[in-house]
Amino acid sequence: MLRGELKKANGPPRFKNVNKLYDMLADLLHDKHPTIRRAAVAAAGDAVAKSGRKGGPLLLRVLPGLIYNLGDGKVAVRGAAAAAIKVILASLLAHLLLRVA
Repeated sequence: MLRGELKKANGPPRFKNVNKLYDMLADLLHDKHPTIRRAAVAAAGDAVAKSGRKGGPLLLRVLPGLIYNLGDGKVAVRGAAAAAIKVILASLLAHLLLRVA
């Protein structure tokens, strides 16, 4: 649900208190249900990648949860975490290369 909205908005939607959204997403990365963790991992990866240079505060909040999920007991959650980190790194690298050029 959140992931679809992020794609539609082409980035994080504007909230009055964006920190609450970041905290909610960071909390969902540690949910007890693997399906929710997997969806939160995917949403976090999309949100940070689409945020570009403005995604620093979000990245700081979700990166520990993404790394934590790399060691999850469910293969789907581990795979989603690895894919999210790969997307984030590719996005950061693209922004760095654009900045240097």
